[in-house]
This record gives sequence, structure tokens and C-alpha cells, in this order.
Amino acid sequence: MRTRFLIHSWRCVISICALSACENSLEPLTEDAELLVFINGFLDTADNTQLIRLNGLRPNILGDYRGLDDTIVKTLDLTSGTEEIWKDSTVVLDSGENGTVYIGEFKPQEGHIYDLIVQRPGYEPSKARTAVPAEPDIITEEPVRVLNQLTQGVLIQLTQQVWLNGVHRTPGSLAIKYDVYVPETGLVETFSISPSRDGIDTSNGWNFEANLYRDQQIINFQLNRLTTDPPLGLRRIAVVTSIKSDEWYTQFDPENLTFALGFFGSVGRFDISWMLKADAVEKMGFTDQQHLSQSK
Repeated sequence: MRTRFLIHSWRCVISICALSACENSLEPLTEDAELLVFINGFLDTADNTQLIRLNGLRPNILGDYRGLDDTIVKTLDLTSGTEEIWKDSTVVLDSGENGTVYIGEFKPQEGHIYDLIVQRPGYEPSKARTAVPAEPDIITEEPVRVLNQLTQGVLIQLTQQVWLNGVHRTPGSLAIKYDVYVPETGLVETFSISPSRDGIDTSNGWNFEANLYRDQQIINFQLNRLTTDPPLGLRRIAVVTSIKSDEWYTQFDPENLTFALGFFGSVGRFDISWMLKADAVEKMGFTDQQHLSQSK
């Protein structure tokens, strides 16, 4: 299966491994430097490896950074009870200096709550908590078609309203994904296309519009297909989205840190499909092959 990204500005939340976010050049000065640790990082459900930066703090601009020797870093999944010990690793920062990141070899589970625990000998543990967003349900309306009355009722638009149930903040990213079977090659190809207009928050959750007929035309154009070619087969339609945890919206006044400063949150990344009725698929200009995807 090949994947194509079309007219879609796909900006994943950049991994802390990009290291520009790892430099933490703005650690605050604090009289409690001995007691606190500066944390910078987040959990990402798309990755099997998690990374964070830790820094000791200074009591004043002339003071020394408090060391992190013999520090133990771990996460506790409060939902399942699973504990993961993180490993430290030295990396080169954008400034050219060496820095230490901590690596957790696990994939966070959506809907779970995690405590990050930093244990330094002789001090109370520093803690940070995040609730990883859970996958939202999809709500859809029946597709609505618009006909051109000047051309004997030729279809010019077929749209469908879709909601991410319970999501009331702008998603970090959002695209509509189509898996289509190409008769000429016998391959299933994937296309990700941005909605035709910005979404809005509603009582049901985040609402966006899937412009089904337009997207079918975009896909055929990208494949350089003729109107006389046999129709593509729709195997699957889905929304691909990322949702940030609450901590991203309270990072300037965090409530999830104990004996710590900085930021710790999470991102949930989701691929959520829904079924189109066969007549709607045919109105799009595809053949309905969704049963082939569902049977796998």
C-alpha cells in the first residue's frame, strides 16, 4: 500500500528528539533549586520511544546548576499499574553542547493516566502527570448532494458533516484519509486530504466537512486517470487526527507538577474510520469495496 499526502499541511507535534525543544534555555531561577527539577517533554501515542529532557536549576544567575547524578526516571501507568524505567542518553543540542535526554521504551496507551517520577538521592521525588487523550467516537450525518440545474442535474458537490464526539478544542492536525483500489495496478493507495473548510466547535464536539465528490476528483487527478477509466474502489474512509492533552492548555500555570517546573503532557494520534452507504460511494464516483477492508 502506498501513501500520498495531498493539499494537506501535516504538522505532527514535533518530537522532543528534534532537540531544539530540548535545550531548555529558559530555566527559571528559583530559591528552591535544590528541591526542584525542570522537566520538558510529552508522551506520544504514535511512538514506541518517548523522550524528555531534565535540568537541574540554579538559585541565582551566579549559582551552579543542581546536579542530576544517580537520578532514576520512571513512569507509572496509573490505569494499568505498569511501570517503565527510563534510560539516560547524551545527545548534541542545537547549540553544539552535550545534553542529557531520558528515553522510555514504551508506547503510551490512549485514555491512560501516567505519572512521570524523577527520583534523586536525598530528595522528595519530582512528579508530573498527564492523561493521554482517548480516541473519540465519530458522529456523521447522511451525505448531502448539490446538483447543477443548468446542466440537467449533474452532480457538482457531495459533502458529509462529521463530528469528533466530545472534542471541544482545535485538533493539532486533521485530514481525511481514503484507501482506494486502483484497477489498473491492482494496488491499494492511500490519500490524505485536508477538509475544504475549517472545523468548528459544537455541542457534539469538533465538526468538520468531508467534501467527498471534490476529494474523489483530486484523487483521480493525482493518479492521472481519464473519465473513461473504470472507477476506483473505496476500501476505507477515515479521519486522521492528533489531540493534545489538557496540559498543553495550562502550561503557563501548570497544575500537574510536584517538586518540578516546566512542562509534561501527551498527544493522542488517531485513525478513525466510518462507513459510507453504497449509494453515497457510487455518487462520489467510486465503487463500494469497504467490505473488503472490514473483513481483514
